[in-house]
Amino acid sequence: MRLTPKSADILANYKGSKSCFSSMTFWAVFCLAIEGISSHLETALNDGQLVPTDIFSIVRIVAATVAGCIGRYNASEIIYTPEFLPGRNKDEAEGLVADKNNAED
Repeated sequence: MRLTPKSADILANYKGSKSCFSSMTFWAVFCLAIEGISSHLETALNDGQLVPTDIFSIVRIVAATVAGCIGRYNASEIIYTPEFLPGRNKDEAEGLVADKNNAED
């Protein structure tokens, strides 16, 4: 297992925990939620009423946002992509974990 320069740099600069508000994933999920909710609210304001379908859509957006934020908060493992997709594959991810564990010993 070999480290790519980018992976080695990420591990070398690992600082431990960070605030969820400094996570790009958190802000991306938050912005998508605002975009989704605002379209339903705009429709409701134009029609003069908030119908149940709009309410259910907003609840689904909020639930997905909360689930995404909780998932990001709980993420502690190095993730990988399937072989047919671009990105770090399983062997590279396991190599990163093994190298990090060996460095801590």
